[in-house]
Amino acid sequence: MTIPLVILICIGALVTGAFAGLVLCLYNYPDWEVKKVFRHMKKEGYRIGEWRHVKELVDHRIKVVVKPGRDVLYSLAFIKPGKNTYRLEMMSYANYFSFAFLDKNTDVMDYYTNRDVRSDGQVRFLITGKQHPKEHSEVPVIELNSGFCWIIARFGVFQTGDVKRINMIQDSLKLIPVE
Repeated sequence: MTIPLVILICIGALVTGAFAGLVLCLYNYPDWEVKKVFRHMKKEGYRIGEWRHVKELVDHRIKVVVKPGRDVLYSLAFIKPGKNTYRLEMMSYANYFSFAFLDKNTDVMDYYTNRDVRSDGQVRFLITGKQHPKEHSEVPVIELNSGFCWIIARFGVFQTGDVKRINMIQDSLKLIPVE
């Protein structure tokens, strides 16, 4: 018994189409997730350049971070470095912190941690797109190659009593557009 050529071609087309659909779906998944978080924050009233703080320790049920640390507090913000330059400022904090700058596909474009802090203890740097001039050279410059950026800040909690102190650090975070 032989299978007609037309049926074989149809089966091949279906398999190829299903495979292509799966690849496209997986390729666009990070972009879809980032946009979902962005839409959710907008619905909550957050704007571009405004921080949303997670003020309590999280567990595996949090969905905004893929693999959350149980000893970390998070702050999130979205910016458009292609349109603006931003100055990020934060109170001095001696323990672990990091800022990850992700593009719309969650690729890390740059990273800033407590190891990058200036000798005076100040946490202050510029975030800009590639097309903006670096005229403020007195502070470090994070140069991003994307017009859209998701910033995820992490603050290490070493004792449960640290949470309130870190909440003050989170509240001190500023993203100031620079003219």
